[in-house]
Amino acid sequence: AYTQARNKLKPEAFIEINNKIISSYYKLYEYKKWNNKRLIGIDGSFLNLPTSEEIKGIYNIKRNKDSELPACLSSFAYDVLNDMTINATFGVIQGEKEFIINQHIDKLGDRDIVLMDRAYADYSLMSLLMSKKIDFVIRIKTKSTNKEIYSFLDSGKKSDIVMMKCTQGQKKFVEKNNLPKEIKVRLVRIELDTGETEVL
Repeated sequence: AYTQARNKLKPEAFIEINNKIISSYYKLYEYKKWNNKRLIGIDGSFLNLPTSEEIKGIYNIKRNKDSELPACLSSFAYDVLNDMTINATFGVIQGEKEFIINQHIDKLGDRDIVLMDRAYADYSLMSLLMSKKIDFVIRIKTKSTNKEIYSFLDSGKKSDIVMMKCTQGQKKFVEKNNLPKEIKVRLVRIELDTGETEVL
């Protein structure tokens, strides 16, 4: 009887309860901020799923020489100063930016700075966040094909403000969402203790 009753619970109920808890937390409590902003880290991770024909029909299959496992990509938006997940989702393996565009964007606003890794260094995502007045910091691949990144690295400067242009591959998304075809961003060079150079 307990198992039958538990099966009547809809997963959406837990999402709704969690959303209410998060909303109440930010309304009722004095929470940690940096320069009056929340710091929201976003990242994805692959998950192996239980093996069943139903799950195999929905999610991706990871194959190796010994087995086939259903797998999905999870994505989390996490308040790094207050140790709170503000949104979590998973789905078929796809470009990680799709989760931000389709799942996380409604949880973010102009009181946030979004922190992202190299998988998110994407013109369409940057222009979308800027159009919604959401600040961001993204680690950029130093071997990026973007000419502005190459020029900045060659310049030897520690910091510079550059205009980035929409690439051909991003043009369709940018036009569909009425986003600017050129954005102004600040590039910052970070020299790590290992001797490696990173660009934010």
